[in-house]
Amino acid sequence: MKRIIYKLTSFLLCAALTVSLFGCDNSANNPTEPTEPTEPPLQLVEPTLKDGVYQITEAGHMLFLQQNPNKNYALCNDIDMGGYVWTPVDEFSGVLDGLINTQYYYTVSNMVIPVAAGDTNVGLFRVLSGSVKNIIFSDITVSCTEAFTGNIGIVAGTSNKALV
Repeated sequence: MKRIIYKLTSFLLCAALTVSLFGCDNSANNPTEPTEPTEPPLQLVEPTLKDGVYQITEAGHMLFLQQNPNKNYALCNDIDMGGYVWTPVDEFSGVLDGLINTQYYYTVSNMVIPVAAGDTNVGLFRVLSGSVKNIIFSDITVSCTEAFTGNIGIVAGTSNKALV
């Protein structure tokens, strides 16, 4: 009797193991299957305008700056871009100031700036004609998949003005 119970138990365990193996979802291990992003894509958010200066307080405001490169901006707190892939602005002619008081500079961090085929200037801005001052840039990645002979900078590939 014990022998029959052991055989029956062994059979049921093997059957359960076989069913669980066939029921596995291996899509995470299959590189051809699309994967869901871990976070929603960054959304453009228009910052508050105060005395003619847009107040940047979140990552979505940086997309507004990207679309409106001739305006004046103030960083009002640290901005974590969360690994967002940044498309460089062709030419920035506005002002971007990170000085909130005389003792503290705000930081823009965790941004990825790709180098695309045909690029000659790469950075937050391809060409800087305006002002970027009093900002700390941290953990910025410039990624390049092939040889590049242009100008690369975190703030700008080239500048028509001196950085302050």
